[in-house]
Amino acid sequence: MPYPRPRAVTRQSRRWLDTIRADGRLDAFVKNRYRSWDTGIGKDIERGRANFKTLEKYTLSRGEPVNESGRQEFLENLINEFI
Repeated sequence: MPYPRPRAVTRQSRRWLDTIRADGRLDAFVKNRYRSWDTGIGKDIERGRANFKTLEKYTLSRGEPVNESGRQEFLENLINEFI
């Protein structure tokens, strides 16, 4: 069986990407996953306002972090819906 032509693959990939974007679930997931960068210390880091001293103080005041699932299976299933 011959391999698909690169242009055909690119066109199909673009269609998938457009469909995934239009669906909105991936965008909502990313916004939720990285929500801590929109406020507080995350925002300060992005704007270059945090240094090692402020990060140390913040980290020590917070205690142990709570690990949150990356939800890999959700993302795999979401992408597979469109392939």
